[in-house]
Amino acid sequence: MMKRWLFLFIVIPTLLFAQEKRWLQGKVVSIGENNEETAEENLKVTIDETGDSDITTTNGRFRIFLPAHFKAGEKITLSIKKEDYRVQYPLDGELRIPVDLLKDQIKVRLLPVGSPLFWTHDRIEKFIADLTEKSKEQVVPEAKPKKVDFGPLIKEWASKYGFSAQEAEAEIDKWITAVEEKQNDTYKLALAAFAKRNFGQAAELFHKSGEFKSKQLKEITRLAEELEEKKKKLTAEAIQAFRKEGDSHYNNYQFKQALTAYEKTLIYVSREESPQAWFDLTLEIAGTNRALGIRTAGTEIQKYLDAGLDAYRDALTAIKKTDRPEQWAAAQIGIGNVLAGQGIRRGGEPGGKLLGEAVDAFRLALQVYTPEHLAIDWARTHYNLGRVLFTQSLLEAGDKRTQLLKKAVDAYQQTLKMLSYSSYPTRWADTQNLLAKVFNELQDWPKVAASYDSVLKVYHDDQNAYQTASLIYHEVLFNYDEGFILNQNWLARHPDDQSAQLNFAEKHFTTGRFSECETRIAEILENPEVAASSKIALQAVGLANATALGKLSETNGSLEQLISMVSNQVDTFKVSWQFNGTRHFIDTSENEHLATHRDWLLSLFQALEGENRQAILAALRQVQASWQQVAGKSK
Repeated sequence: MMKRWLFLFIVIPTLLFAQEKRWLQGKVVSIGENNEETAEENLKVTIDETGDSDITTTNGRFRIFLPAHFKAGEKITLSIKKEDYRVQYPLDGELRIPVDLLKDQIKVRLLPVGSPLFWTHDRIEKFIADLTEKSKEQVVPEAKPKKVDFGPLIKEWASKYGFSAQEAEAEIDKWITAVEEKQNDTYKLALAAFAKRNFGQAAELFHKSGEFKSKQLKEITRLAEELEEKKKKLTAEAIQAFRKEGDSHYNNYQFKQALTAYEKTLIYVSREESPQAWFDLTLEIAGTNRALGIRTAGTEIQKYLDAGLDAYRDALTAIKKTDRPEQWAAAQIGIGNVLAGQGIRRGGEPGGKLLGEAVDAFRLALQVYTPEHLAIDWARTHYNLGRVLFTQSLLEAGDKRTQLLKKAVDAYQQTLKMLSYSSYPTRWADTQNLLAKVFNELQDWPKVAASYDSVLKVYHDDQNAYQTASLIYHEVLFNYDEGFILNQNWLARHPDDQSAQLNFAEKHFTTGRFSECETRIAEILENPEVAASSKIALQAVGLANATALGKLSETNGSLEQLISMVSNQVDTFKVSWQFNGTRHFIDTSENEHLATHRDWLLSLFQALEGENRQAILAALRQVQASWQQVAGKSK
């Protein structure tokens, strides 16, 4: 039978974040007489609410740790001690935590005590606003009403900045006059009335200001709600459009463009507000990176596979196995596929380690997928598991390799329990195909042949499945009837397959169809398109077939013709044919003529296994001489 070499090529298609520290950053400067700034070095800057601090550098810079529970927009107070200096801005060191801590850095301005630059409207306004709270301490509900005295509070405040109470009161009076002249801010007018101790008027103005602000707030709230709804709608539409763009590119095998679209989509998806959508999209990004990784070349392979692995692992941070087990398992499958791809490409011990991690990921998924729950996913996971275990086995030797192969067999057989021929024919056949390769490594020839027979039930034109099963039936298992049926069915679909025609002629001999075998061989030997090596092999089979028919008188002529055919070949000529099946048939046949001339026929086929033309010719002449002796005795 013609030799067939099998080539195996397998392709596997495919946290806790350390909390980043937050820092409040800024610069401390002192202000000169002409408003020039000088960086202040070696000053201690402290956040009063936490006690955390830092010492300013030569350029006045500081960086203070800000705990996570302090959110953007919350108020904190900075304290800085420099003799005879006070904080000008931010007012009293009070500030709101910036949204962008890196971009929005704080500038702290210091002034020497007594500097007239302290007298700003916003400072006086803040003092009076604070005064409304502090002055309440003088009100004793149980006692008779008495006049509230602002004097001590003004004195304390003025003294802090190096001024007398009288100087402070004069500045307050100037501020009151300026506010009353403009008459454009009800709240400030209320503060001015309070500073003049006209509490009734102040209360009325504060009420009026509150009502006005309340109306403004309602309108702004209404507009904000409308904008928020519009924002949500536009965000959802942008997400949908960009994601569909990604899907379209993906379906067109334009994976780079798909990745760009998916990554753009992720900008608009909040992990905190929409964890499920964020998870789904991150899986898309992971899968697209994997698709790029298995289709690109060079260093780009590892880049995309690493990105895919990171994305799958990121996705797992958004969900818990207990909350969303199916999605959790899907991410594990993705991780397993990427690790498998990396392991195949890396090879050796590092590749084996990655393949082992892929196996672990698939087994984690099988904690969720069970035959009772999500049976198809369970079967597909075993399919992937089998492929990785098989690939892993190719990197091992001895008992370890055998054990991995047996595990791969078990995984594929689990797959076949759910993916049946009737329900999922193509996946069933794909699994049988892979199972055949594992049995081939285990040298379990009956199961190799049976698996390829199964493949041919779905993939009728799978030449490798046909040729391998045909070879095993005829040359290894000597199951001649199965080999004949397989060959016959193949030729019914592929009548022009010359290799199958040659093998089929030989199979007529090994199934005892001697007369038809004679006819087929004669036709083939007349065909000029058949290679010399095949004709020489079939000439020998024809010689054995003629012996079975009892046509011994033709033997010497057939031998002469065979020797002549070999003589016309090049020096390096070899017969590319296996005769295991034919020799076994001759050795075990009950045919009277074959039994009588068994040893001679076996020596004939052994002669055709010579290393070159001369070796074959020498052996054939010995066979010829032997036959002449046999024929002479017969006479």
